[in-house]
Amino acid sequence: MNKIVRTIFYSATFLFVLAFAGCKPHEPAEDPTAKMATALAGTWNLINITETRAVTIGSEAVDVYVVFETDTPAATRAAKDQSPTSYTGTFKLYQMLGTGRFRTFRGTWTLTSTLLTGVYSNGTPWGAQYEVTLDDDDTRLSLAAPTETCIYTRVNALPAGL
Repeated sequence: MNKIVRTIFYSATFLFVLAFAGCKPHEPAEDPTAKMATALAGTWNLINITETRAVTIGSEAVDVYVVFETDTPAATRAAKDQSPTSYTGTFKLYQMLGTGRFRTFRGTWTLTSTLLTGVYSNGTPWGAQYEVTLDDDDTRLSLAAPTETCIYTRVNALPAGL
């Protein structure tokens, strides 16, 4: 009888261990905003402004580079059941109108869901909030505002002299 009880006990223990050995620990779902904030970091060159089909302001050609850097740690979460996770960082924007010189603007940015906002270092907010879209390989960035959409391409480095 002892042998039967012991066999049942060992069998039950073996099945219990086997059942839990195959279970993976619960992994939190990937935060799409975190992925986007990570992909946003880097150097971008403006290649198109919709509605104008060229990179111009008025009759002036525009050359724009922007460098996004993420803060560490990148995420701050609001209280439970409130706003989604936001990611923050700094930016440097280099802009040249016509054949002039590049002007540099600095500030901070915040990404909440797919909405990108920013404030220049003098405290002035950006002129619009932008809906962010990245292509599948994170080499093309679209910033859509109510009146225009700016298309950027990822570049490895800024031009010499910046």
